[in-house]
Amino acid sequence: MKRVLVKKYARAFLKYGDFKDCSSEFILKLDSVVRFMIKNRQKFYGLRKESYLKFLVQTDILSSYCEILIELLSLHDRLNLFPEVLRAIRDECSDRLGISFCTIYSSHFLDENQREKVRSFIEGKSGKKIFYRYEVSEKLIAGVRVEGENFLWEDSIAQRLRSI
Repeated sequence: MKRVLVKKYARAFLKYGDFKDCSSEFILKLDSVVRFMIKNRQKFYGLRKESYLKFLVQTDILSSYCEILIELLSLHDRLNLFPEVLRAIRDECSDRLGISFCTIYSSHFLDENQREKVRSFIEGKSGKKIFYRYEVSEKLIAGVRVEGENFLWEDSIAQRLRSI
């Protein structure tokens, strides 16, 4: 139920604004805001609309459309859905541009060239332009793991041990 409601708000937002600013720059900025808000969800829980507006001004993604979205969510007493609605907006815009977000994990440090090879491999498999974050993970044993919103790919000794 909640997921359906979030998607309805996101689609209404995009339709209302005849939203054409689904540029990769906008999506990247929105992605960083979404990740921050979801990671710090407890700090945002129970905030009033003025606090959300102040946050958006500080993150430089405020537009009149976001003000209207916050006003609408506040009016319906659903302001707590704001981070998820932003995520749904990001996802919808990403789909329109054929963009996907993921995190590349490796058991050891990968240089830029190696990371680009992984990104290129995933782009070939997914057919989408990939934007990634990179982290070294101690959980992996001699390998690489790529986690996206809608996919997971891993080639590591840890994965092979789990499958035994």
